Amino acid sequence: MNLSVRVDVWEGNSYVLDSINNPTDQEAIRMLSRLDGTKSTILCVELENKNEFIIGGGPDFFVIYSAASDESINEFSYDKSLTGKTSLLIGGQEGNFENSMLFPRKEAEKLLINFLSESRHLIVKSTASELATPK
Repeated sequence: MNLSVRVDVWEGNSYVLDSINNPTDQEAIRMLSRLDGTKSTILCVELENKNEFIIGGGPDFFVIYSAASDESINEFSYDKSLTGKTSLLIGGQEGNFENSMLFPRKEAEKLLINFLSESRHLIVKSTASELATPK
């Protein structure tokens, strides 16, 4: 299984993806630090085309959600007591997001590291299972 982290880099109306396969926690945090809310606005962690963990926005606040291979999407909330909306640029589109959905950078980093850790555990488990299966 492969684990990758990619960040969009916009130039005008088009973008390229900068990616790292099997990143360390520090490499993933460096990728997250590139989200500046203008030129780079989405970080996507993908586990073998099955599950994605997406962080959008920047530079100070982020919207976070996950998508599974069954096309289900889970949005994360940070503080449901917060009211109002904040405008963020994500993936070339500006949108107004509920403040309760906005994660400060440090909290986004924690969730990113947690997702990477869980994904690595799945990779190890899957590899062990493959090795134990008779051929």
